[in-house]
Amino acid sequence: MPRSAKLEQVYRSFHDSFNLPKTGEAVIDELRRHKYVQAELIPGETVEDVINEVRNTRGMQWVVDQISEDVERAIKKFGLPLNGDYYAGEFPTGSFNAQACVVSDGILFLLNTGLMIFINKVSKLIMQAVQFAVDVHDAKRSSPAESGALPYEDQIEAFAELILGYLSSEEDWPQRVRRIPPMTGRRSIALHAKVVNSCETFVLAHEYGHAIAGHLSNPRTMTSRTPVGDVELAYKGQAEEFEADRIGAMLLLGETRVIDTREQLFDVQCDVAGPFLFFALDQLITRVAMEIKGLASTSIVTDHPPSKQRMQAVREYYH
Repeated sequence: MPRSAKLEQVYRSFHDSFNLPKTGEAVIDELRRHKYVQAELIPGETVEDVINEVRNTRGMQWVVDQISEDVERAIKKFGLPLNGDYYAGEFPTGSFNAQACVVSDGILFLLNTGLMIFINKVSKLIMQAVQFAVDVHDAKRSSPAESGALPYEDQIEAFAELILGYLSSEEDWPQRVRRIPPMTGRRSIALHAKVVNSCETFVLAHEYGHAIAGHLSNPRTMTSRTPVGDVELAYKGQAEEFEADRIGAMLLLGETRVIDTREQLFDVQCDVAGPFLFFALDQLITRVAMEIKGLASTSIVTDHPPSKQRMQAVREYYH
């Protein structure tokens, strides 16, 4: 399923028409540690080679491209139709959920700038509190994921800083929040990488779900006010959002798997965890933005059903 080079150029022109800043050092720092940079290197290529390619370009676009390719491979494996041309990229939509923007040559899937950094940092913070069983037959015997974990009070304050930083929509917010200690435990690193990948993949798989279901074949549009100006976005009803969630959950989990080992069970559990982490963060972000004075118009998009209902629907699907 080849990517549309023409639509990629449309996205670049669309992005640049808003005079958005190039990639800052905060994003470069996050990208340097992202799992896709480590996993997708070609022989002889270094992480710094990749960083030099994306410097002065568009944020985490390299990662978005990798996730898009993963989702499109899953779509092809299921033999599902896409019904048009699509391209995914970062853009400051001011929405926690990805959005579909109608352009002359197809549809752009727009992920809010900073969303992936936020998910990554939240997961790292969660790993500070996770405990792993020392003995699988005795769950009471456990050890902390990280020996140098932040104290609980600092974890709470760091979480609050992450939420307010993300909601600020300011380019340098990742640099202004406190530094989360790097993970050192093998199990916490593996859990973090898998859950973050599942969460980020679900965001895009949901949008592709709209395309597969035909919601974007001849969509109505609405004018959405973003932090950088008005944008025409595709309007989808709540029933369509639930349908896209189901398709996204299906693409994320893939074909029915035979679980014979603990490792196979771990992979499935991580895949299932991604959507629920996303819904929980969506609910929290929306609540904070609505309750704090000055943030009521930030990161609020009301065209999606409440996250609690979406979470329940996906839970029923997986059952």
